[in-house]
Amino acid sequence: CVVFSSPALSCVMTAKEIAQSLGNSTKVRIDNQLFECCGNYSSPKADSMRFLSLTELSAFGIPTDTKWDGFRSNLKKNESYSDFQKRSALALQKLLVKVPCAHILLVAHAGSHD
Repeated sequence: CVVFSSPALSCVMTAKEIAQSLGNSTKVRIDNQLFECCGNYSSPKADSMRFLSLTELSAFGIPTDTKWDGFRSNLKKNESYSDFQKRSALALQKLLVKVPCAHILLVAHAGSHD
């Protein structure tokens, strides 16, 4: 099983618990594309939005997969809900193509990926 998580700390902490329950070799793949709609944030808040780095997450005991390239993808500030839906669909398509695994678990935000 492969565990993917939004970079939001609440999602990462949930993913950590799931990964640990699945076994020692399970890593969490952080992917910015699983983050909620950035249009939900006003401009000043969006400008200061920062996620913990993989090094910082490791310091908190999060078993991250540092080889996954999704963490480095940028988010568009003030995106429309339509843009968010397109981003989400492309992210899920990418995961299904790039991950040769029968079981993929996503930890994201409520209502994000209906």
